[in-house]
Amino acid sequence: MRPILVDFAPQRVWTAPLIAWAVVCAVGTAALCLKAGVAWEQRQAAIQQAESSAQALATLESKLRDARAALASQGPPPYARDALEAARVARFPTQAVLRALESTAVDGIRLSSIALQPAQRSAEVGLEFSDYKTLLKFVEQLNEGEPQTPWVLVRAQESGQKRQAVVRFLGR
Repeated sequence: MRPILVDFAPQRVWTAPLIAWAVVCAVGTAALCLKAGVAWEQRQAAIQQAESSAQALATLESKLRDARAALASQGPPPYARDALEAARVARFPTQAVLRALESTAVDGIRLSSIALQPAQRSAEVGLEFSDYKTLLKFVEQLNEGEPQTPWVLVRAQESGQKRQAVVRFLGR
């Protein structure tokens, strides 16, 4: 019998394709390591920015809490009453009252005074009249076209030759 020479594990030879493959793997590994380093730095920067944002938010929340506590301990501002009065004056229909008085002309009625009271939402008109029938006609004309009667006769008096009355506008 003759011996058979069999080489089950041939010896490797470093050839050019194998060397090229090793270089490509080395370059790829270096690129991935570089990319991982950049990503790590970006992650660390994002974490630091989030921490500083959280710290700034906590500072702002504490300042807001302090401001709310200070505001709650204070009373109303000193100008609040005047501002409320100014709002009432602005809401009073001054032009409508004056327009109604101007547009209602009755012979025998002479206006002597107009007192606007926006805070009470009323106006008082002092007038002189010739007779009671004329006075009632004047009040009816003031209320004409209104769903309610905003103008009311408060007082009418006669002293000698002088007849005086007060008519009041009650705000809407």
